[in-house]
Amino acid sequence: MTRFELRPRTRVPSRPLCLWGAFLVGMLGTLLFLVQPAQAQLSYAFWIRNVNWDGYTSWQNYIRRSPAYLGPNALALPEAVGGLHTGIALTGKWQGELAQEWHRGVSPYRENTLNPVVNLSVPLVPGQASLEVHWRPYEWWSTDTVVRDLRNARWEEPRGRNTSELWILNRWQVPARFLGPRTPLTLGWGIKTTAGKGLENARHTNMPAYWFEARTGRNYPRWSWWTQQGFLVWQESAGGQNDAWTCALGVTTKSGPWTLATQLQGIRGYFNQGDRPWFVRSEVTYQTPAQGRFYLRYQHALHDLPCHTWRVGYAVVWGK
Repeated sequence: MTRFELRPRTRVPSRPLCLWGAFLVGMLGTLLFLVQPAQAQLSYAFWIRNVNWDGYTSWQNYIRRSPAYLGPNALALPEAVGGLHTGIALTGKWQGELAQEWHRGVSPYRENTLNPVVNLSVPLVPGQASLEVHWRPYEWWSTDTVVRDLRNARWEEPRGRNTSELWILNRWQVPARFLGPRTPLTLGWGIKTTAGKGLENARHTNMPAYWFEARTGRNYPRWSWWTQQGFLVWQESAGGQNDAWTCALGVTTKSGPWTLATQLQGIRGYFNQGDRPWFVRSEVTYQTPAQGRFYLRYQHALHDLPCHTWRVGYAVVWGK
């Protein structure tokens, strides 16, 4: 006798049910697609009101690429590795520097930026030429809504973090037989890469720049002075640039292991639209027996700069 087993019946969905399922899935996907742009537009509603957007101009054209309207690291010119006290003459030795900076907004604007500094100088021709890298790897920042709207920044929450600037440059010292040992002349030139990001928040230009300078001065037993003249060009848009003249005057005095340096520096841009920053720097340095230097620096913004800056660092020299 044949045995029969009872098995549960498998119900095949009817065609109308399959069509309804496909319709519901399609409607859900369409709703998600439509809601996402609406939320994105809503998050930028404050920016549209702030810049009075015309509906078609790119948001990048509303970012003013000038020192007064960018973060404090955007167009910071490179200085000598090791601090202001190092003078004009190239040492012909390897030099490294690690530092920490804190930028605080000029009253009444509120801004705080923290970033490390890593600098390196490599002698190419001892006492005559060097290759330098000036790098601020990362920055953490916050501003108030007044600064956010002044810079036409895109993020509604005015805080964040991003990579910062990288400069690569050469310095060449004119041989002493042409000018004498007491009056050195050093030429420098370099480029700023596009490592600095955060253009949507007006932190960096995200465009290249190049720079040239000539430094000279005079050394005395206990003190020295130096002056700098240069030229800085940075790209502001796909078809435009800003040409700026740079200048500086510094004085250094020394007593035992201690050194005090003061510097006045400025940039004079072509457009006169937040592109003419001036500031004063003061720095105190302690020389250790092991060819190391600890230093503390304060930079006071005078014009067209968003922040005052404090900096503490350690520099070391090695090699013969």
